[in-house]
Amino acid sequence: MTKIFPDFGPLTPEAQNNQNGVILVPANSGRPADIQTWNLDVQRQLMKNVVVSVAYVGSKGTHLPALNIIPNQVNPSFLSLGSELTMNSSCLSNDSCPNAIAAGIQLPYPTFSGNINQILRPFPQYGNFNQEDNSFSPDRSGNSTYHAMQMKVDKRFAQGLSFLVSYTVSKNITDADSAGPGFLALSAQTVSSAKIPTIGRPRRPSASSILHNPWWPASL
Repeated sequence: MTKIFPDFGPLTPEAQNNQNGVILVPANSGRPADIQTWNLDVQRQLMKNVVVSVAYVGSKGTHLPALNIIPNQVNPSFLSLGSELTMNSSCLSNDSCPNAIAAGIQLPYPTFSGNINQILRPFPQYGNFNQEDNSFSPDRSGNSTYHAMQMKVDKRFAQGLSFLVSYTVSKNITDADSAGPGFLALSAQTVSSAKIPTIGRPRRPSASSILHNPWWPASL
């Protein structure tokens, strides 16, 4: 058989040596998100053409696209090393970073070159893991909850007038905000990182009306 492709490899850590990032496509990146919604609406007619309604609206989102997991992040427990994290790894051989040496930190492979914080990454041969740029496949660890009370007064068109007045009070909590890659400082933390998103308004009044002017000419 004719050999088509040239010899390739071997693949060694020196190929990247923490100089470049790689594109990561998580195994569950193609999973559709789950959204459940529910509501309860109570309406009452006050007058012939006026209806008042009060509604509760809720929703729950799971498996939302998020960037909560940063695979190649240094564990926060190493922050105690302080300024030694930014020191070149050569300090391990000249004893100029005693805390790192006492912690048992060693070169991940013989030809490694970089700072101490790069050694402590789960994959020290790589830089950042790109989860969004080309693959557009962030992890699906996002969750959200939404609760709202919606009040509305609706006057149907009669005697030349109609109006709609509404007011919504809501609260949205999510850990899948649209702030972009890495908006969470420490993805290694196990505490809840859910927060009120940067978009949306918790209180939203609105009003509209139509008034028929019988003195306005029908056509110009």
